[in-house]
Amino acid sequence: MCRFSHQISFTTAARLDLVKDLSDPFAAVRAPIESLGGTLLNAFFAEDSYDVLALAEFPDSVSLNDISIAFYAGGAVAAMHSSVLLTASQLSESRAPRGTYAAIRAAPDGPPDGIVADRNRLPFSVRGLA
Repeated sequence: MCRFSHQISFTTAARLDLVKDLSDPFAAVRAPIESLGGTLLNAFFAEDSYDVLALAEFPDSVSLNDISIAFYAGGAVAAMHSSVLLTASQLSESRAPRGTYAAIRAAPDGPPDGIVADRNRLPFSVRGLA
């Protein structure tokens, strides 16, 4: 399961509906999340350029594009920004080296397809790696 934060601005009509009926203030946030098999973990009203900050958990198969489409399809969202949330261990794992330039270049059968072994042709600086 992946966790996401969502900053959400409602349309004017959605704000008016919210003021009229406060029985479930986050229904417009909960519905698209649950339609993708996710769970609304928490939500807060914000005094910022966005109306709501929501924290949600989704199955690994759900992408940011899926989330955006689900929110905008409901008609209550005027603008939103979503971010993937990582734990410290997930961040550490994502930053772990996948192999060094020297190890790829020295591989007995050469570099794998798509790997450039000529350091002068790399699109970034590799000083001190060989």
